[in-house]
Amino acid sequence: MTPSARAENPFALWLQAAVVGAAVLGLAWLLQPPLMVPFPGHGEYFAQQSVDPWSLQGKFPQRILWPALAHLCGLGGARSPIFSQLSSGVLLAVVFWFCRRRGAAAVDALLVTAAVGLTGAVQLYQVMSCHSDTWNWILMLLLVHHVARRFVFWPLVLLAALSHEMIFFFAPWLVYLRWRETRRLLPEVAALALCAGLYQVWRMVVKSYGAAPSFDVHYYLENHWLPWGTLGLWLLLVLLLLIEFGPMLVVVVWGWRENGFGWGRWGPWLYGGCVLSLMGFAYDVPRFACYAFLPLVLASIPMLARPRGRAVYAMLLGFSGVSYFALHLRMGQDGGWVFDLTRRLIQENGVLEAHWKFFTEALPRAWPWALLVSGLAGAVVVAGRRLGRYLAVSAAIVPRTTQNASP
Repeated sequence: MTPSARAENPFALWLQAAVVGAAVLGLAWLLQPPLMVPFPGHGEYFAQQSVDPWSLQGKFPQRILWPALAHLCGLGGARSPIFSQLSSGVLLAVVFWFCRRRGAAAVDALLVTAAVGLTGAVQLYQVMSCHSDTWNWILMLLLVHHVARRFVFWPLVLLAALSHEMIFFFAPWLVYLRWRETRRLLPEVAALALCAGLYQVWRMVVKSYGAAPSFDVHYYLENHWLPWGTLGLWLLLVLLLLIEFGPMLVVVVWGWRENGFGWGRWGPWLYGGCVLSLMGFAYDVPRFACYAFLPLVLASIPMLARPRGRAVYAMLLGFSGVSYFALHLRMGQDGGWVFDLTRRLIQENGVLEAHWKFFTEALPRAWPWALLVSGLAGAVVVAGRRLGRYLAVSAAIVPRTTQNASP
């Protein structure tokens, strides 16, 4: 049977994806052993809610997807860290499936899955167990895959909101993706408004039958870090991107330069802007850095299809594994030093005072760090641009796909 025929068999493809997801998750454990207790804070809240998610109690009862899935799998409460690992395995399986459905050869899909398994979207949650973010990543991949199907795309957005309302911060990007498919703006804006309305109805149901939902619009408007705190968090984001993704960021830069995401001219800017907007209202920079996983997956597929792309990608992946092991800031009960720094400057010292202190006290003491981070970020950008020249080939060369796999 040819590779393309295997890819067209849904059962065989999902079975293959499950095997690859489990294998890569085992590899991820070697790099960062999983924490088998709920992470303090959000992780503990989700674990508690997973005991009885239908009671709509807890810190944020509106975020029911993760607790409900853990409960249905029989992995709620004290067993929820097992479900956290299962969720990472599902993410890796979906990445492999996504790449294969986009025409990637099996070996290329395996490389992309390994890249996700050895970087932030999986590695960070080896320690920050029992977070719902993993299901946000899964649903965002499915959103991109089903972007041409309105009646699948927008229900997935609503489902993502039941995981975390953060998806609505990506509203401009979501509408843009659909507009590129239909060239009709108003129906997509109306669909987004319908999703937001249904989500608001869900919050009203939760308030009526359970605990009051947390993190509403008023909360975000009253608790923000604009402008100086947000700028400080953006600077920290550069550091976290370098740590969580390392040399694999070169692939992202290449994809942006070569339109490897398939988002057109404005899509990458909108996506990046939506990620930056999160830090106007929250300071979980390590988590927000993990949104780079989606551009990484999308850029990886066309890059691997280029002649010499596979060898370069494998080299970058190897370097990323080494850099992650060497540079990743091991997180204890209170988080790594970057997380603790932002918490002290923003949460404990008061918002306005913290904003100014970040620039007057923290950065002046850390100028060698700032120079190092700036230099590394510049090196990534230069490497991504040069990679585009290195992989430039004649238009007569047909890219590798499942229909035209290399020997």
